[in-house]
Amino acid sequence: MAISTITDDKKLQKAYAIYKENAAAAQPKASVIKRDIYNVGKAETLLAWEMVPYHLKGYSILNRDQKNKYRILASEAWSKHVSMKDD
Repeated sequence: MAISTITDDKKLQKAYAIYKENAAAAQPKASVIKRDIYNVGKAETLLAWEMVPYHLKGYSILNRDQKNKYRILASEAWSKHVSMKDD
């Protein structure tokens, strides 16, 4: 699993680099930027999918107080995320 995570991270970094290069063009083509954004999103999704088991394993070893604190922090982070979308 760790090797897949490293591989997926490299794919994500490559997708970011390609997007950055294409977006820096004097007159970037919308179709190219759209493709790059799609590729970045796909790479982010693959990496996130690889990370889920690690997060679940880490959460499973927390004690009850730590899990409660985690829920509070996650709720606060989500609230901030949602409120930023409304702006």
